[in-house]
Amino acid sequence: MSGYFQSPWSCEDGGPTREQSSQFPSSWWDSSNFGSEMEAGNFTIQVTSRVLPVATMVVTRDPGELYLLRHNPGDSSPCFVDKLDPVTLETIGQSGELPGGPTWPGSIGIHANGYIYVVFGNHLHKLDKNLSLVSSKSLPKESPYNGFIILDNGNIAAKNFGGSRPFHKISPQDRESCQILLIDPDSLATIDSLEVEEASIARLSADGDSIFVVGDKSLFVLKVDDQDHLSISKKLTYLSFEGQSLGWDCVVKNSSVWLLDNGDGSEKYNGSLISQGISESPLHLIHFDLDQETIHYEEICGVKNGLVANPPYIDSEQSVVIGFDSSNGYLSAFNFNPNDDHSKFSKIWSKKQNHGSHFLKLPNSSFIVSADYDPSEMKEWLVLLDITTGKEVARIDSTSPLQSVIFPALGFKNDFYWCSFSNVTRVSFEK
Repeated sequence: MSGYFQSPWSCEDGGPTREQSSQFPSSWWDSSNFGSEMEAGNFTIQVTSRVLPVATMVVTRDPGELYLLRHNPGDSSPCFVDKLDPVTLETIGQSGELPGGPTWPGSIGIHANGYIYVVFGNHLHKLDKNLSLVSSKSLPKESPYNGFIILDNGNIAAKNFGGSRPFHKISPQDRESCQILLIDPDSLATIDSLEVEEASIARLSADGDSIFVVGDKSLFVLKVDDQDHLSISKKLTYLSFEGQSLGWDCVVKNSSVWLLDNGDGSEKYNGSLISQGISESPLHLIHFDLDQETIHYEEICGVKNGLVANPPYIDSEQSVVIGFDSSNGYLSAFNFNPNDDHSKFSKIWSKKQNHGSHFLKLPNSSFIVSADYDPSEMKEWLVLLDITTGKEVARIDSTSPLQSVIFPALGFKNDFYWCSFSNVTRVSFEK
C-alpha cells in the first residue's frame, strides 16, 4: 500500500490485493473489540442516505475529506467527482464534468502524493484535493477502462474492459484483447505497455511487483522489473468445464489467487442480477496456488445459470473464503488449511441471500458487510454476517431501490459507506 494515501479507504477494495478490508484501520473504532460490543448490544445503528444517481464508489483522504465518483447516464458520458460531507453526505464541492468515453464503472483513488486520480471511459484524470483538474490523458483503446491500481513504486496500471455492456453485446470470439498500461503518476506519460492474448473483463489486482490479469480463459501474472518493464511470468488456464464462463476480479493473498467464474450476463443487470445468469455450468470458487501452479474448484450452490460480477472475500486470519452467486441468490463459506496447498476445503455454511456487490470487512470484529436485495419490495438490506458461522448480526435498510453491484468503503470513525447506482448511504455505530 506504499503507493496509496494512508487513510481508512483510499481506493476500491481497500487496496490492490482486493482483500476488501482497510490497511489503515487503527483509529477507526472507539472500541478495540467492536465485534463483542456489537453482539452485546452496546451500539445503536444510524443511517443517512442520499439519492446520488450513478454513483460508483467513495474514497477517503485526510479526516473530513470524502470523495465520490459518479457519471452521467447513457453511453459515452462524462464523469465527475463530488466532495461530500462525511456525516451528512451534503455536496460541498465538485470537479465539474471530466471527459469520459464508452461507459462502464470506472475508479477513483488517492495516491501517496496526495493527488486524486480517476479512470473513466478511455480517460485518466489527475485532480488536487480541491477537485481542480491538474492534467488528463486519453487512453489508447476505444473502449472503457474499468479502473486502475497504484503499484508500490507509485506507478499507475490500467487496462481496457473487453466484455459486453448494456446495449453492447459482444460475442466471445469478438472480445477485444487486453492491453496493460504502466503510467507515470506525475506526467501521465505511458512508461510501458503489454498486450495480453485474451480479453479481460475483471479489474486488475496487484501484490508487490506482480500484476494479476484475469483473462476470459486464463489468469496471467505479470512482473514489473526494476526498469518498469512489463512481462508475463505465469499463465494458468481456469476455463475447464462445459458451459463455464469468464472470471471476475481476483483476490491475492500469500501466493494464492481467488476468484469466481460465470461472469457472462452481467450486462443484463436490470436493477439486480437475480435470474440473469446464462452459464450452463454451476458457479465456482476458484483457487490458484501460484507456487504449485495448481487450480482448485468448489461449487457455490451447484445450480446452473449462476452469475457474479465481483470478487469473493478471503479472511486469511480465520482461514475462511466466502463466495456467492448473484443470479441464484446464494452465499457459501469454506474453510481452507493455510499450511498445505489449499486443496482441502470444507463448506462451513451456506445460505440464500441476494448479494451482488463487493464485501466490506469491519475492523476489530469477525463481521463482513454483505447485502440482501428484495425484488418484491425493491429494497436492498445491508447484512452484517459473522464470517465463521454465517450468523446474521444486524440487518440495515440501505434505502436503495436497486441492488448494488459496486463498491462499499470504510469511513473515518465508527462508520461505513454503501454505494448503489441510485444512492449513497452512511451507516454509523453510536454508543
